[in-house]
Amino acid sequence: YWQLNDCWPVTSWSSVDYYGRWKASQYAVKEAFRMCLVSFKENDNGIDIYAVTDDYNDKHVKLKWRLENFDGERLAADSNSFFLPANTSMIASALPAINLPEGEKQKNTVLIAELWYGNNMLYRALHYFVKPKNLALQTPIIEVNLEQIDGSYFIHLKTEKLAKNVFLSSTAEIHFEENYFDLLPGEEKIVFLKTKETVMSEKSISIKSLFDTF
Repeated sequence: YWQLNDCWPVTSWSSVDYYGRWKASQYAVKEAFRMCLVSFKENDNGIDIYAVTDDYNDKHVKLKWRLENFDGERLAADSNSFFLPANTSMIASALPAINLPEGEKQKNTVLIAELWYGNNMLYRALHYFVKPKNLALQTPIIEVNLEQIDGSYFIHLKTEKLAKNVFLSSTAEIHFEENYFDLLPGEEKIVFLKTKETVMSEKSISIKSLFDTF
């Protein structure tokens, strides 16, 4: 693991900066070490969706997947229940190439796969069919609302267009529980944040996404 933190303010490979703020890689590592994961593998026949677990308990789970365009229109969807043995990796679903987007549609389509255990979503993963620089992203208008409950703050985010790699930041001393995530259209995402600040507002939060870097 290279490297965890910096001993002075500098541009480096660290995943935590000098001030203790998490960089993108630290959030990615946190996700990679989740107890259950969903991953994708492209092949000549299509895409295999894998369910992965480090849990020592067997589970009966359900995989839900869907294809959506960046406006949130659902193009296809399906689900299947299966037995997930402890501490294993297995193909949960195989999507044939004939059912996947082709040509220009690949630039505007995302594959969303979710692993569910009862009413609890264990993990969600997104798969894009072209590299990020080739995605047909549109300007995302992200609605932001800050909520305070018993001294804790929650930021509510919503967009009508896909917002890729949403980056939350602030000049205040804040730790975001989640960051650098993709925000799906029409869904509300709630992010818990830790701060010593006694007064906070939406103006305290800066938001960027991949679209803003073009």
